[in-house]
Amino acid sequence: MADGVYSVSLSAAGQAKVEAANPNYTFTADSFLPGQFIIEVNDATASQINQVHTNNKTVNQGDSTPDFTVTYGSNLNTVNLTIVDFIFTTMKNGKVVVFNGVAPTEPGEYSVNLNAIGQAKVKVANPHMVFSASAFLPGRFTILSQYTVNPGTPVISIMVLSLQLLKNQRYQKHQVLQDQFKNQATNQVLLTSQNQDPMNQHGIVLSQDNPMMEHQW
Repeated sequence: MADGVYSVSLSAAGQAKVEAANPNYTFTADSFLPGQFIIEVNDATASQINQVHTNNKTVNQGDSTPDFTVTYGSNLNTVNLTIVDFIFTTMKNGKVVVFNGVAPTEPGEYSVNLNAIGQAKVKVANPHMVFSASAFLPGRFTILSQYTVNPGTPVISIMVLSLQLLKNQRYQKHQVLQDQFKNQATNQVLLTSQNQDPMNQHGIVLSQDNPMMEHQW
C-alpha cells in the first residue's frame, strides 16, 4: 500500500462475531466506529541508511567507459542503472561543463551523480520514501592523462616533448658536422710555398670545434 491515512473498521463478518459473543446487547451500525491506519513516509534525507551515494571511479585516458554504480542505504530497494542514469559535471575555463547520460573522455576530475532519470528509478523502487536532492550524494570520476602520474601533476607535456625532439635533432646535426670536420682535419693538405722552406709554410686548417673559424699560418 502507498503511504497515507486509511479508515479501518470491522467488516460484516467481524461485526457478526462481536454480536454473537454478546447476545445480551443490541448493536447498530453506529456501534462499530472506524479507526485509522496510517502509513508514514520515511524521509530519505534523515539518515545515511536511506541515502544513495554514487561510487568513485578512476580510469586511464583511452580506457573504455567503466560501469558506474551506487551504494544504497540499508532501507532502500536497489535498481539496475546504466550510463544514461548518470550526470557528470566539471569546471572548464571558468564555466560548468555538463555531460548528461554520457561519460566524458578528456582527462580531469568530474563530479558524478544520478541524473533525473536515475533518481526517478530509485524513487519508483522505494515508494514509501521521500527523497530530496540531498539524498543523492555525488561521487568522483577521474580520468588520468597518459602524461600524468597524479591528477593535476603533469610529468611530460606535448610542448616539452616537442622541445626535446628539436634539441635532439640539433644535437644530431651538430655531431654530423663535427665528424665531417674531424675527417677533413685528418686528410687535409697543407698548402706550402714553392721554396719548401718549413719556416715559411702557409696553410689553412678549419677548427674542429667551430667550422666558421679557421687558423692560418
